Amino acid sequence: MLMWNVRQAELPFEKGYERLLHQYAIDYKDMQHRNVGPSQLAGFFQPGTMKEKSFQNAQIFDFSALKGRLLSSSYVPEKGHPSYDSMMKALEDLFEKNQEQGMVKFHYETKVYSGRV
Repeated sequence: MLMWNVRQAELPFEKGYERLLHQYAIDYKDMQHRNVGPSQLAGFFQPGTMKEKSFQNAQIFDFSALKGRLLSSSYVPEKGHPSYDSMMKALEDLFEKNQEQGMVKFHYETKVYSGRV
């Protein structure tokens, strides 16, 4: 079984977060798996055994958790990098602009591929 969350980018907060990643994240464009789907995965499973399912879900973050979420990504600049402080300021601004009762929400589509290998 292979599975991962695909972060949605339709709502203002999600669009802003995506812009932030494109502006500050190192090699972010190369790290996305949105271009992986059934045709790329078919060879991983035995012929005729692959099944695909998807589910909608969400994560809700306060600012501390959002910051942790951002910094857990391998492609974002670490503390000490010339872009780090600007990125953190941009994240704070994005949070303040979009938060509701101190929280923001990421919407995801969870993709699940199963089959025999």
